[in-house]
Amino acid sequence: MSARVRLGIKLLVGAALVALLVRQVDWRALAAVLRAADARLLAGGVLITWANVPLGAARWYVLLRASARGAVSFVETVRLVLVANFFNVVIPGGVAGDVVRGFETTKTLSAVGEHAFSSVITDRLMALVGFLAIAAASLVFCWRTILASGLALYAAAATLLVLGLIAALYSARIGGRLARATRFAGRISEPLERLQGNLRWYRGRPATLAAAFAVTIASHLVMIASVWMLARSVGSEVPFVYFLMFVPIVSILTALPLSIGGLGVRDAGFVLLFPLVGMTRPQALATSFLFFGVVLTVALLGGLASLLPDRSPRQPA
Repeated sequence: MSARVRLGIKLLVGAALVALLVRQVDWRALAAVLRAADARLLAGGVLITWANVPLGAARWYVLLRASARGAVSFVETVRLVLVANFFNVVIPGGVAGDVVRGFETTKTLSAVGEHAFSSVITDRLMALVGFLAIAAASLVFCWRTILASGLALYAAAATLLVLGLIAALYSARIGGRLARATRFAGRISEPLERLQGNLRWYRGRPATLAAAFAVTIASHLVMIASVWMLARSVGSEVPFVYFLMFVPIVSILTALPLSIGGLGVRDAGFVLLFPLVGMTRPQALATSFLFFGVVLTVALLGGLASLLPDRSPRQPA
């Protein structure tokens, strides 16, 4: 499938979801909800999201330090994460930022070497696993809602998908079969085998993975708290525990390459899920818009960060 066809499909998906929202939401009520937003709670949600940027970058920093034996700058790590966020938002596909992050890491953090892309992949997968873990933990309080909403099948499918990706990339047996199956592709085979070897390198670093996962959970909880505060600013009284379930679900959906920048996917997720627990549709869509607006401000910071020179000491590759 060509890149233009994939782009067209994503545009159609996003447009269809937006059209669905246009029919289901009272836009006058949405405007009234936004005008009545509590400025203090809104500012709190924005500040928490901004403060979470270095915490989110700390997960990747832990992975990088292990592969570079400490020769990594945290400031440069934060800069590269901001740059990746910028490209993930402005370029269709949702993974362009991670490709840029991998190449920039090999250039500016040469001590990391071939572990650059394996650290990026491990970082992204750990983020997904963290969302699944938080959603699973919240089932203790939300299982009745999940069963009534029909989300149990989606949750099971998402879990199997993430676990399948982990098995394909980190299992020596499954990964070896995948590498052998791609040998007919010539140039792809050897880099893929090296990448899988670098990914499996992390399996022998349980302390590193545990530390990175702990940071992941902390970062996700802070992000969920920021969404909860934004929702409170527009009048929502939904308990925090439901955000522990629904925000990870929406985040995993948004991470899939279904539309451009999560256009329509994030908004549809909020509008379909949160009214199940008492939030009005205008409040749910307002929360989604506000959160995306905050994400855009972080992306703009990333655009500015991409213009700054790196501050890491260069080392021979």
